[in-house]
Amino acid sequence: MNGKVMVGYMSQTGNTKKVAEAIYETIQGEKTIANLNQLENLEGYDIAFIGYPIVQEGPPSKAVNFLAEHGQGKKIALFVTHGAGLSLPPLQDWLQKCRDAAGNSELLGVFNCQGEVSQKVRDMMASSDVPKLQMYAKMAYLADGQPDAENLERARVFAQGIMEGI
Repeated sequence: MNGKVMVGYMSQTGNTKKVAEAIYETIQGEKTIANLNQLENLEGYDIAFIGYPIVQEGPPSKAVNFLAEHGQGKKIALFVTHGAGLSLPPLQDWLQKCRDAAGNSELLGVFNCQGEVSQKVRDMMASSDVPKLQMYAKMAYLADGQPDAENLERARVFAQGIMEGI
């Protein structure tokens, strides 16, 4: 595909940034990588890979707002990091919220993988009165060291597949 590609991301702990960089490295041709905080819009880009962490069981409001404002009619591929195990039942609902956030864009695909949970978030969940959050805190160690080399390779394969499908 000839055209400009944007890899935009937001990352609190560096997990999503690692995935963004793996995707960016895979893409051939004219491309840009930027933190969503510095990205004004998607004008001039033919495709955008947009990534963010799942926070509070869904996409962060900044990502939702960015996609609502700038994603309409655009070809978008999402990449999402989270601390949940891939078999955790609520994960599919959280990923659906991420798909829904793409709104009126042309959603080309969604990649997700685990990302290490920060100690601050672990402590917050562990000290919560909400049993579900306490459970998530106990499970957070399962994401230690993520995204690992295997997940970054899966991200590269995802990006390559999206680009070949265009």
